[in-house]
Amino acid sequence: MPVNTARTVVDPVARAAIAMVMINAVATPLMLSSVNVALPAIARALALDAVTLTWVPLAYLVAAVALVLPAGRLADHVGRRRVFLIGTLGVIVSSFAAAAAIDGATFIAGRVAQGLFTALLYATQVAIVSSVVAPERRGFYIGQVVACVYVGLTIGPALGGWLVDTVGWRAALVAHIPLTVLSCLIGILRVHGEWKSDQPQPVDIRGSALYGGGIALLLVGLTTGLNGGGWLLAILGLAALALFLLHERRVAAPLIDIPLILGQPRFGAAVAAAFLMYAATFSNIVLVSLELQYLEGASALAAGKIMLVQPLTMTLLAPLFGRLSDRLDPRLLTSTGTLFAGLGLVVLALQAGTHSQTALIAGLLSVGLGFSLFSAPNTNALMGSVPKSRYGAAAGIIATARLVGQLASQWLVVLVFAFVIGHVALGEGNQAELARALHIAYSLAALLCLPALWFTTRGLWPRRATGPPYNR
Repeated sequence: MPVNTARTVVDPVARAAIAMVMINAVATPLMLSSVNVALPAIARALALDAVTLTWVPLAYLVAAVALVLPAGRLADHVGRRRVFLIGTLGVIVSSFAAAAAIDGATFIAGRVAQGLFTALLYATQVAIVSSVVAPERRGFYIGQVVACVYVGLTIGPALGGWLVDTVGWRAALVAHIPLTVLSCLIGILRVHGEWKSDQPQPVDIRGSALYGGGIALLLVGLTTGLNGGGWLLAILGLAALALFLLHERRVAAPLIDIPLILGQPRFGAAVAAAFLMYAATFSNIVLVSLELQYLEGASALAAGKIMLVQPLTMTLLAPLFGRLSDRLDPRLLTSTGTLFAGLGLVVLALQAGTHSQTALIAGLLSVGLGFSLFSAPNTNALMGSVPKSRYGAAAGIIATARLVGQLASQWLVVLVFAFVIGHVALGEGNQAELARALHIAYSLAALLCLPALWFTTRGLWPRRATGPPYNR
């Protein structure tokens, strides 16, 4: 099979590749949202305090961020299908390992492994889709993949809640395995050939080590607290990242394509907008889970049903807005989406601790509508601004912006919880503190939508920008 050949999906191999990615796009968020609804049960079983509990999603994200950029480069070099399948197999093994954990340390280690292997998937999903479809249909199929992500987010809370209540929290950690195995089998048996760059470049090992180590040290240091050890780790992380940027200026095949970000205004601004939107919206489902179960006294299943409001909205609307992004100026879609997301976060901040499920659902609906308007059009614009030979690198940058945004979102939650609640178990004795922490976290998230709005309007398509908005 010729590499980097964009084909319509009437090709059986292309159909199989799309199916492989879409099934996996359901399985991965199902894994994440099932864990979110199981957090109180995990905390009780493994004796985790409030701050350590926030490390359950954070450890996964730190590992994914550390590896996703090298994974994008590796995919362009050795093949996107190959890297995707390695990641899928690794997720299966690491998920069973996390489910078998006997204490907090081994569970967090399992989450780190899940993050490392999922990084291989994040770096290749959009790149594979962009490799097998015609450019004029790219937005439509990206919208379909985004909808699959939201299907997983929709199913996860309800399925995870039911499993926690009837079987146990360990079952929630492996709920995605059947879909992951199916995706892997399709990739092995039906997706033949490979897609990679016509001019592959070697992976920058030294840059990868500086980047991954710097990210890990910085985030661990910032979330450790205000003690001397935490700040020392953060300073070492910043130093490693500074060395990484200096190294990237000298190396022939840099890990991150800085000219791509700085030299293409559309691409750079869209990356910034993606980072800010994920930073604003990612942690709210975790916060809603804690609010419903600790403040409202809801069961895991009841909480899961309400938590699916936001992803269900995204599931229904993402394909529509993905298709529209093939026809309309994405500024209208992304900027409108940013406004709705910000409004929803304001509603969530105002209702925290008020016991108003109507306001809670209204906030989730608004955030879901906003992110549906933003996600697929923004990703379509990003992939349309780069040549096919750089799809892997571009997908890695997109995934990095998304994951770093998610990390920033979760880090804000960790910081707020550390200052407002502290290292104590959540319960009836600190419900007022939890309500205050929720209000602050939602409010900070809403403020992040303001710079995101600037990038989606003035920054994303500046008046003097040259070149078409899409790589047709």
